[in-house]
Amino acid sequence: MTVAGLAGLAFNAPAGAFVDRIGRPRLPMAAATLVVVIGTLMLLPIRRFGLVLASQIGVAAGAALVPPALTALTLGLVGKQEFPAQQGRNQA
Repeated sequence: MTVAGLAGLAFNAPAGAFVDRIGRPRLPMAAATLVVVIGTLMLLPIRRFGLVLASQIGVAAGAALVPPALTALTLGLVGKQEFPAQQGRNQA
């Protein structure tokens, strides 16, 4: 869990830059969702440390993409004027 947490911290800043550079937030959101689902399902049949570690790092990387992608989607849908109110509703 510690390694996955550290991996999540390491992926946070690059994830935001990645979403900004791509300019299409639906693609990273879909990829992140797929990575998290696959990484989580990988845990069911495996018991080897290396595979569990790889799975958890993948889940952490996917989870790091979700907040910036969701923020970019929100901004694209409602615009700059309505963004603070909508982001507040998203967080609530």
